[in-house]
Amino acid sequence: MSRSADGWSIPTMAFWCVGMIGCSTPPSSVRFEMPLAIEVRDTLGQGVPGALVRLNEQKVGVSGPQGQLLVLVAGVEGDTAAVSHECPHGYEVSSPRAKVVLRRLASPEGSLALVPQTLILRCGVTARKVVLLVRTKPPMTLAIRALGKEVGRTDQDGVAQVLLEGRHADEIEVSLDTSKSPRMRPSSPTRRIAFSETPQLLVFDQSFDVAARRPGRKRVLPRRL
Repeated sequence: MSRSADGWSIPTMAFWCVGMIGCSTPPSSVRFEMPLAIEVRDTLGQGVPGALVRLNEQKVGVSGPQGQLLVLVAGVEGDTAAVSHECPHGYEVSSPRAKVVLRRLASPEGSLALVPQTLILRCGVTARKVVLLVRTKPPMTLAIRALGKEVGRTDQDGVAQVLLEGRHADEIEVSLDTSKSPRMRPSSPTRRIAFSETPQLLVFDQSFDVAARRPGRKRVLPRRL
């Protein structure tokens, strides 16, 4: 696979031209190649790199840093091809397969031209990110737990920064584990974190008090009669 000057990934394979007004009909036995400019974008319109593209179930390339891939498709007039894709980690396919028809466009002068066509494929973001800043008062070292495991720990100043991932609209519970300090109040406080469309910075400020020790019971010695 090579890369053009404008950043397009260019594998050696084949293309289509969407059937439209101005497409010509050359003899069906004539084979030709046409360029297909594929752009893989997320739901916000940003390019998605690393998406695997298939033509008729055969791998033809991976989208480049800007989500672009240039493919050459060989065939005769009227051939059809199915274009599908697999999204990288953190994304899911959000557009259906595209069925394209091999055509050559006619110029106003009547000559046949190989005009690049564009196809947009979509990948929806599934992994949303939250940066959680934890601060305790007074400063203390505590484990930060989420999703059933420890995801971080506050330092000697009672501060930690944790990166959490989840799906859009999901909520998770984050807690500060005080099990090793049973006198701390509140005991293992929690917060619920919701993941939104865009990355977020959230703050978990928590103040603690130390519960007073219970007075011990005096030992009463038996009196001698």
